[in-house]
Amino acid sequence: MFRAITDWARWLDQWLETNLGRPYNAVLTVGLVLEMINKLQTLPATITHGKGLIGILFSLVVEAALLINQLGEFSHRRHKLRSKKAAAAGGPALEGHEPAAPFERPDPISLPPILQRLTDRVRQRLRDRG
Repeated sequence: MFRAITDWARWLDQWLETNLGRPYNAVLTVGLVLEMINKLQTLPATITHGKGLIGILFSLVVEAALLINQLGEFSHRRHKLRSKKAAAAGGPALEGHEPAAPFERPDPISLPPILQRLTDRVRQRLRDRG
């Protein structure tokens, strides 16, 4: 199940990147930065109350790692685009930045039996009403 979810997330990320491009990456990066700023602003109040300080600090570390990852993705995609442009112009492709094959859309995620029965009931009720 985890593999199916990660395959779908990868496919969706590539689809959004292909169809939205830089705005998609910009929204992700700006969102991470704003979330980190918000947590840093509420940190003094959290320290005063002594509630959830470890959770806030852990989430800041995770968000910093996500931001680093996102900036690395920006760099990777920028180099890949530059390599494609150089190849299209007839120049040599840049070393180490070969274009990747498109990722195929994964198979639908199979739900656990209990969730499958629940979704079947919901679908049936929607059909009965409509």
